Amino acid sequence: MVTLDGSVEARALVDSGANACFVRRDVADALHAARAGEESASSDPGFSIQLADESKMHATGMLRAQVEVGEVPLFGIARTLLTAPFLVLEKLSYDVVLGKPWLEAVLPKPVAEGEEQDVESLALDGAQAALTHELMHTPRDPSCEACQTGKLRRTSSTRSGAQAVRRSAIEVDLIDSGAREEGWSRGGARYVMVCLDHRDRWLTVHALREKTAEATAAAFIRGLAGQSWPEVVKTDDGREFTGAFSKAVVEHGARHEVAVPRRPNTHAPVESMNRTLLGAVRASLVSSGLPARFWEDATLHFAFVWNRAHRPNGSPHEARHQVLYRQDKLLPFGCAVMYFDDEASKFAARARLGVLIRYHEESGIVVVDAEELASGRTREIVTRDFVPRRGEYPARRLGLRPLGERIWLEDEYEAGEGPAAELCGRCHKRRVTAVACPRCLGRKARRHRRDATCAIGACRCSPAEILSRERRVAARAERETERIYQSEKRERERAARALAAEGKRERKEQKRARRAAAVRRRPQPASLVEPALRLAVPRSTRSGRVVRQPGKLNLGVTVVVPRSEALGQSCFAKARTVECERLKRFGTWNPIPISFESARADPSATFVNAHFIYAMKHAECDVDKRIAKVRLVAAGNNLRDVGGALTHQDVPYAAPASLASLRVTVALAAARGHSVAKLDVTSAYLQVQLGGPPVFVRLPKELPESRDGVYRLEKALYGLERSGADFIAETSKKLQAQGWREVAQSLFVRDSTTLLAYVDDFLLTGEQESVRRAACDLQKLYEFDNEPVFLEEDAPLVFLGITLRLTADWVQLDHTEYARYASRNASTGPMRRKGPRTPDVEPAVEEFEESFEDDGRARKVIGALLWLSRTTRPDIARATARVARFVDNWTLGASRLLERLEEYVLCNPISVIRYPRQRVIDSSCLVIAFSDSDFAGDSAAKARSTSGAAFFLELGGARYLVDWSSGLQRAVSTSSAEAELVALASACKRVFAVLECLPEQEGTKVEVRSDSAAALGAVRRGWSAKLAHARRTQRVCVSWLHDLEEQQGFVFVWVPSGRNAADIFTKSFGPLEFLRKIGLLENERVFSNKLEEAASPASMGAL
Repeated sequence: MVTLDGSVEARALVDSGANACFVRRDVADALHAARAGEESASSDPGFSIQLADESKMHATGMLRAQVEVGEVPLFGIARTLLTAPFLVLEKLSYDVVLGKPWLEAVLPKPVAEGEEQDVESLALDGAQAALTHELMHTPRDPSCEACQTGKLRRTSSTRSGAQAVRRSAIEVDLIDSGAREEGWSRGGARYVMVCLDHRDRWLTVHALREKTAEATAAAFIRGLAGQSWPEVVKTDDGREFTGAFSKAVVEHGARHEVAVPRRPNTHAPVESMNRTLLGAVRASLVSSGLPARFWEDATLHFAFVWNRAHRPNGSPHEARHQVLYRQDKLLPFGCAVMYFDDEASKFAARARLGVLIRYHEESGIVVVDAEELASGRTREIVTRDFVPRRGEYPARRLGLRPLGERIWLEDEYEAGEGPAAELCGRCHKRRVTAVACPRCLGRKARRHRRDATCAIGACRCSPAEILSRERRVAARAERETERIYQSEKRERERAARALAAEGKRERKEQKRARRAAAVRRRPQPASLVEPALRLAVPRSTRSGRVVRQPGKLNLGVTVVVPRSEALGQSCFAKARTVECERLKRFGTWNPIPISFESARADPSATFVNAHFIYAMKHAECDVDKRIAKVRLVAAGNNLRDVGGALTHQDVPYAAPASLASLRVTVALAAARGHSVAKLDVTSAYLQVQLGGPPVFVRLPKELPESRDGVYRLEKALYGLERSGADFIAETSKKLQAQGWREVAQSLFVRDSTTLLAYVDDFLLTGEQESVRRAACDLQKLYEFDNEPVFLEEDAPLVFLGITLRLTADWVQLDHTEYARYASRNASTGPMRRKGPRTPDVEPAVEEFEESFEDDGRARKVIGALLWLSRTTRPDIARATARVARFVDNWTLGASRLLERLEEYVLCNPISVIRYPRQRVIDSSCLVIAFSDSDFAGDSAAKARSTSGAAFFLELGGARYLVDWSSGLQRAVSTSSAEAELVALASACKRVFAVLECLPEQEGTKVEVRSDSAAALGAVRRGWSAKLAHARRTQRVCVSWLHDLEEQQGFVFVWVPSGRNAADIFTKSFGPLEFLRKIGLLENERVFSNKLEEAASPASMGAL
């Protein structure tokens, strides 16, 4: 803002390109009105003004006014007050435009161009100047032929003295490489975004593939990551700096300024930097000998060196960090480096010759191997272990640049008749350079013989040799054309097949919809009408048709009831009364209330609100079977400190027993004929002290004590972060005081008795008398809901929702009812016969990339199926893991996978693991681990392989399945041997988790079986040259696996694929082969029964 005549304020623009000062007509009228009696501005209808866009505008008059301007940091102008003449215009973007007459009056006289150049040349030290010029080719050196060839014509300069830019601003501009593809970089970039910081002249460049506002915004935000944003971001008026870019600038608190169109002087600093950058990049490419498609790397290299190379007026790195960057770390673009090759064989050289193309972060570099560059490959290698070789440029000898660029030889041409001649840069012998033979042009790298004579000369190839080479080139071009044609043909055929498959799929969907509509129109029998409050359980008829009939389950499904509905029901009032009595009985909080101000006296105190949760247990049963349940919980996610800020508790590590521990415990009990009993702790968390800093609770309104103040918690209230950890830690401490020994997380052993603790559910195994004594000891520690319940043939147990059953020959883990509950909403179609015999399906690859709407049901169903697959259903482990990867990015392919999986569980609900009962006395056992992997066999895994494993205990000649796994590997494997090695290492790590669950590990043997001879051979040798990279990419150490075999007694055994029990966790199979693979997971007697059933005529007909 400026002030005219001390009374009229106006918006002004300082334009160094305007030859006069201008004022808009309405502002001139305001000045006349303020001057009260002065005549209006003189009118001269005869002259006009020509603008920058060559348009003309009529001037209506002239006036003189006193201009008061504040400080202008951009031009280094202090507060000024002077009188200037103005031309009056009808239309003007600003109120006032201050042009050259005003600028010449307020700016100090600049230093002459020749004097500034002399001062700069005197300030440069010889050695430092030579090093800086080799790095950036700035300023222009007339003796440097790279500068001449690169068309670098002007020395880069910075504003200094009174004209220095001091405001916090960044100027941004875009450089276009051209529309033709040969001008693009090797990475496909077409544009360079240049960002220049005014404060320290820090240069940042970004290579872009597209010229859009979204791309420039993303690159600009990425460049300023971890830094404070400037006050001003200045750009030109291009479309790429509008929309998303301008919005991002404003959202980060900066102001977006746009330069005046067609006025480069309003955007001068970054335009000058553009010219400096382009000239330096061209000179670097010519000097290095690399082709023009490396311009993206040369640009990034120049920006890195520009910011750190020392100059007389200081470098941007010195201005920003106040530290001089070590100049010996800076290397010229394209120079030779000897880098460490970590893929070399044992007796090969450890160093290879590379070409530096850019820097990586602060201490690393990116190189390309010289041999690969000669063969046309540009594989980037990031390394920190290298030795530079300054002055050597390997790419110069490869002939990648045009023949006219001869700067690396310092050639001197001799005038004469005939072909052009030059001198050899090494032996200074005259040689002929105008060689047109394509066979001889690539021999410059072998120009000198051992006797130091120059071998370059006229072409000595015979016509037959030249003709044969031309034929080979033509044949190669013809083969390449044929290859491209065949590739395009295959792509067209694939698109046609995909279109046909999509049409077929749509017709099937329409046919299925018509059938479903026809069935809905039929009158439904009364026997199939479902009661409103009863769970529908699917049942298969003799014809294979799946119908729904009401059933009664006892899964303990709990549904939360809204507080507004629960307060009006008497059953919840009674349950709340019981909960309050229990809280007072256990002394959950100190009964003496204190005020909030008194509680804040302790600086470590925290505060939390409590509320009641109303829920209905056994919601899957009839109304008369449901139980109202009320629990007081703390809002642990809203814990506040004394200042009211959100905080959290320090939670020590603690975890309940794993499912593998449960299966190992039950398997050992079945093998040794032990008894099994269950105990349930009453309000488990309320029976242990709350650790950590004091916590004060605000009680809910349903309690009369809520109006008295806050109460200090004494016990671990449900909902707090550390309540579960405190319960597990105190339980472990109390049990160890009674003589129990913790062998695994929440798994304890005393004599021959085993105790498995899963929060408030305790499972005891051992001799019946020892189990009773252990139960009596536990009742001294905690209050339980009931006496210990023993597992008997007519009295099953329910532990974690899993039913434990005892028969004459088996101990069963039954999860069938939960499987029916999890698949209750699935449908196999009204006319479909027996459901799918396998849980997996292979959708088209395109379906995994097509987004699909999901109403939230998929996440719940997948969660239920994951729990089912980890408890008693290893046959759906791989299918569930596949579909679970798409929970956050739901696609059409994932929807098809989930639909097939639900249908399979619906039609095959039996979820039972059976352990044979024995009376084994020997405490030693054999742990068998099966390992397997596919090699990028999952079409939805993006080339990553799947690892699978199965773990058995072998006691008394019978096998007990205790654990399994199926999951993607962390990186893409380059061979099947590497994928198998990764799966083998993963299985060995999980073996230790199984061994921890055994009460006695002495005498226990471990046998790891795999069907990969290559992976087992590498393990036996302890090393593999072809798999050396697996330690870095896959985090797999072959020597560690070898040590397991040598030192810890692991035995690695090869098995054929047909007998590998882990195959089912990595691959898809047909129905009959799938049944065989399931049989491998069960006991031998079950396996034979499954095969007989699979081979029966009825089963073959169903398949």
